[in-house]
Amino acid sequence: MTSRTLSLKTIVVYVIVAIGILYQVPYMSRYWKPHDDGSVSLAAWRLNEGDTLYKEILPVYNGGLDFFHALVFQVGGYDAGVLRFALFFVAAIALIAVTRSFTTKLYLPEAALTTIAIVYWGPLNYSTAMPSWYNLFLAMIACALIVGDKGIKSRKMWFLCGVLAGFSVLIKLTGLYLIAALAYVLVYQNQSGYTKETGKASLLTKLSITLGLSAVPLAVGIMILGAPDEDVISMLLFFCVPLIAVSGYLIYREINGNSPALLTRWKDLIYQALPVIAGFAIPMLIFIAYLATNGVLGAFYQHQFVDTLGRALGISLRPSLIHTFTVMGAVPVALTFIVTVLPPKILNSKVLIALGGIALFVSFGYILYIANTDRAYYQTAWGAFRTLLPLGIIASITLLYLRKSQLPEDAQRRLFTLAAFTACIALIQFPFAHGIYFLYTAPFGLLLAAEISNASALPNRALTIILLLFLCAFPPIAMHGKNTARLGIESREISLNKLDLERSKNILAYDFDVATYTKLIELIQSHSKPDEPIFVLKDAPEVYFLANREPAFPYTWGIPFAEGEGRQWFEETMEELNELGVKVVVLKLRVEFQPQLPLPLIQDFQKHFPNGAVTPGGVFLVLWR
Repeated sequence: MTSRTLSLKTIVVYVIVAIGILYQVPYMSRYWKPHDDGSVSLAAWRLNEGDTLYKEILPVYNGGLDFFHALVFQVGGYDAGVLRFALFFVAAIALIAVTRSFTTKLYLPEAALTTIAIVYWGPLNYSTAMPSWYNLFLAMIACALIVGDKGIKSRKMWFLCGVLAGFSVLIKLTGLYLIAALAYVLVYQNQSGYTKETGKASLLTKLSITLGLSAVPLAVGIMILGAPDEDVISMLLFFCVPLIAVSGYLIYREINGNSPALLTRWKDLIYQALPVIAGFAIPMLIFIAYLATNGVLGAFYQHQFVDTLGRALGISLRPSLIHTFTVMGAVPVALTFIVTVLPPKILNSKVLIALGGIALFVSFGYILYIANTDRAYYQTAWGAFRTLLPLGIIASITLLYLRKSQLPEDAQRRLFTLAAFTACIALIQFPFAHGIYFLYTAPFGLLLAAEISNASALPNRALTIILLLFLCAFPPIAMHGKNTARLGIESREISLNKLDLERSKNILAYDFDVATYTKLIELIQSHSKPDEPIFVLKDAPEVYFLANREPAFPYTWGIPFAEGEGRQWFEETMEELNELGVKVVVLKLRVEFQPQLPLPLIQDFQKHFPNGAVTPGGVFLVLWR
């Protein structure tokens, strides 16, 4: 390629990036999810009011993101939509980072299609500023920093990656997956630094590195087997097998590569890891100092590593990852990668590839045509999307095995880096297999598919280009503007209206939620004053934020009543409510993911708060005295 062609391609790609960023803006105010929007808003608001994490506030996640959101509220005011545009800003940075480091290095068709697909599978589908989005975007930025020849050798870039990983863990515990991805790439780079002059590795060195590399898939396997889940097989196939492939490739390199003596080797590894460790330590130490200064280290451990982690592993929302439609969707993806990965001398029939491309194009075209009306075809498409990640990882590792001698070092490093990051960041979907969680991992699968295609030659690339075209076409046809709660299940039209409240002036919500919360906030504000706390039971953080009323107790996801401590809990709670002078209690009658409030408990509250009204649809019962 000439420099002029590269320059033209770069301009085209960045124009697509700019259009893609602007395209997302109207979607950032769509689909208000009460609990999710409320959980990210409540803690940030209370931090600005002087409350302390793990004392007056029990965050749903680790708490690091709440400080950022508190700052966003100080700048943009208390409106739920402000946090969404902060997410939009970080997403744009991540998109530009991977564009600079990845997509501008691809052939133009892959570069253009991948950029469009990353936008279409991004936050515009679900724009609540959830921590998992930040886990994804920080991982994308970290991956972009170290994938280049200069970046992977720069201790400064590794230090920045450590800082990003530290912030990611503080945002949500799943940030640990970024640490695992960085460790894989670090070992790869360490292996690449030794030559024939270094000599062959000893058996003990090989064994120690092999055991270290086996730790990640082994830990994930134990975690999956230890969770109360009936879908263990699919979880192992989707999450463990890709990690085994990545670890296996590094073990293969270790066995066949060069290495100094055992102690020297580990000394080199630790030395290379020091910038990451130092960067990671900075945000962690600052946060630990905050917790220690406020005397809440014990509360942090109990809430995050005992209560929240145990609840997450025990939650019942686990749709099966493997069913008939998954298998049907996996077939064309698998065949696409097989054709792309195989050396030309094995599959050198342009006629067969052309016929396969036509069949793939027609099949995907028919799915696009019918996906909005036929649930089976819609789920078949999602079967293809879900298998894109594990099949792409296996395909990229296979490509590195089969064609290592034909690929430049830079191409090998890019393929492995993306495979390692994809395998690790895909774990964000565990233990929740809901379609929304796939969005938190999709960009890596898209980048990996494009990189696999880029490492091959025409006509083999043609099928992967058709797959990327399908990945671009499906979201605007069957996802954008549809019911996000049904993502991955069916394409369902929704009716949205503005949730015109003081703290959500531009959010578009379901008609049902608009009616419910408009009446709910009106009732709360009519029977309480701004300086009077209220009590909401249970799992409705959005109520405090929207009503601009302080929680009587630190917000928590569940209640002890569900654990068999009902009578004692109620008497102690009423005693504290009386001491605080609470006049309004809000009971959520329809709770997601948890047991419903028992009728005797509702009746007990009604005795103490004799006046009441139910919101439209019967979601909330507002009681006052």
